[in-house]
Amino acid sequence: MFVTGVATRSKSVHKGIDGSTIEMSGDDVDLSPPATSVVSYLVAGRIYEFTASHRDVGRDVARDLGFSLDEAYSLQQGTLAVGSTTQAFPTGNPDVPDEVIPYHLASWSGRSFSIHTHLYGGTKSELVAVFHQFAIRETQWGVTLVPRGRNSAILERQPLLMKSVGGIGQFQIHQLTKEFARSLPRSPGTEVRGGELFVSGDAIAGSDCSELVFQLVSESAHALVLPDEGIDSDRLASRLSELVVGWQTE
Repeated sequence: MFVTGVATRSKSVHKGIDGSTIEMSGDDVDLSPPATSVVSYLVAGRIYEFTASHRDVGRDVARDLGFSLDEAYSLQQGTLAVGSTTQAFPTGNPDVPDEVIPYHLASWSGRSFSIHTHLYGGTKSELVAVFHQFAIRETQWGVTLVPRGRNSAILERQPLLMKSVGGIGQFQIHQLTKEFARSLPRSPGTEVRGGELFVSGDAIAGSDCSELVFQLVSESAHALVLPDEGIDSDRLASRLSELVVGWQTE
């Protein structure tokens, strides 16, 4: 609840799949909704993209994609549900039938969070074996995957945290690495509470900001902001100027 004329500071803490801790704080914004963490690992010669969010997400994704999770196993204080379907890929030749391959999905669910991933080709047993390459740790802020051995799983792509904030939009947050720093505009951004705010694109002040790109950059995090439909640029910039995003690795 917000009191008129008084800025209410809210804060949220999220755990990335790789173990990173991401913190957000801001004035008069609701930061309570859950976030989604995405990361890719190389396991046994294949790249797997893992997605973690609240407990029902894995099963919801399976249902939307037409999977029936008809096998379930107890695994590391949670349940691993697995299902299969098929996926057709056009060959590009009208005289050659589509290539149909197996498509598997596995979703681990714990007390409050879930992690899911998928596999084209191969077998369900291979996908189940992938989860055995990690120690799964669930905390009050999220769920993490810890590789059991130095070479059992290799980080293939930098972790991403996605979070929707009402009245602002969708945040896509990465750790501020040297690669991300090199991609920033050459000209300095506007100094704000959380670091620098970069705004690029063409729009009239106070107009809809759908043509603008907003980047909030702190000493440790880079946040790309995809604005909610209908919010004007001045209002969005004002809200972002009080927001702080931080990324801490283990």
